[in-house]
Amino acid sequence: MGHYLSCVVLNRTPMDLVHIQLNTSLKLIPNGGYPPNRGTFWKINQEKGVLYTTGYVEEFGTYPGPATASPIEINKNKGNTDLKTLAEQIYGLTKMNWNTTILMNKEPITIKYARKVNDILKSGIVPEEILKDFRYYI
Repeated sequence: MGHYLSCVVLNRTPMDLVHIQLNTSLKLIPNGGYPPNRGTFWKINQEKGVLYTTGYVEEFGTYPGPATASPIEINKNKGNTDLKTLAEQIYGLTKMNWNTTILMNKEPITIKYARKVNDILKSGIVPEEILKDFRYYI
C-alpha cells in the first residue's frame, strides 16, 4: 500500500519531491575485491539513480564497513533539479551526523532523525512543552 501526501503550495518556492529507497537490488560490481567508492553515483535515467553512501575509501585503502556496501536508490518524482545535484545533496546529508564517530552513514541525517522522532512520538511520551528549535532533535 502506498502513502500519498496531499499539500497546497502557498508560495512559489522551487522544490523537488524525491523518494529514497534504502534497500535496492541495483548494485555495481567492480573488478577486484572491494565495493565501489563511497560517493559513486550511477544515473540510470532522468528520474532514477543509485548512490553509494558507504563503500571503499581511498584514503584508508579499504572499505571500513561492517558488511557488504549497498547503495541507496534515488527516485525523483517532481522538480527541476538535476538528479546528479540531488545525489550530491543527499550524499552531503550522510556526512552530517555529529552525534557519532561512525565514518559512513547509509541514510541522510534528515531521514535518520525523523525516524527517531517518530519512534519517540509512537512511544506515547507526552512532553512538558514542545521544543520548536531543530537543534533539540539532532
